[in-house]
Amino acid sequence: MTSPLTSPKGRNRVYPGLVIMIIKGDNEMKLFKRDQIESSKKTVVCLSAERSHLSDSQNASQTEQLKNDLNALNIPFKSAKGCYKGEKESSFVCVSNNANQFLDLFELGIKYKQESILARFEDGVFLYYCNTSHIGDTRIEKIGDKIKQVPEYKALKYDAYTILNDKCYIVV
Repeated sequence: MTSPLTSPKGRNRVYPGLVIMIIKGDNEMKLFKRDQIESSKKTVVCLSAERSHLSDSQNASQTEQLKNDLNALNIPFKSAKGCYKGEKESSFVCVSNNANQFLDLFELGIKYKQESILARFEDGVFLYYCNTSHIGDTRIEKIGDKIKQVPEYKALKYDAYTILNDKCYIVV
């Protein structure tokens, strides 16, 4: 079954060590580390639909659309509040149970024009950048080893954090 967000034509092409995902026809592809995506039974992913240049009502509408997309894809999630590069935003903490769900979440990052999505794998916490336009130019950056719960006063000192169920988390 293909995602409603992508072309059914050649959704995933698998090569040794990589998953190549075609997003918009044959001219735009994204590369991922196949072993990392497939080795993790459950991957925690944080993403948002908000943009700093949009109004509060536009961001609320985008957030509601993202929530509907997550429900349509049957991806478990919880609403959260977050901060990325000092900008507060509504976000979602999702659980990806397989490689296809992870790729669906990445596609949502592209759909909502996000700079990146955050993913916690067994070998660390990574940003998967969504805002690339060149073939195979998806940048993956390890930003820490784990996600740690901290008191709110400490989280607020960082330019990136997530508040989920009244608990604050940072990447360390």
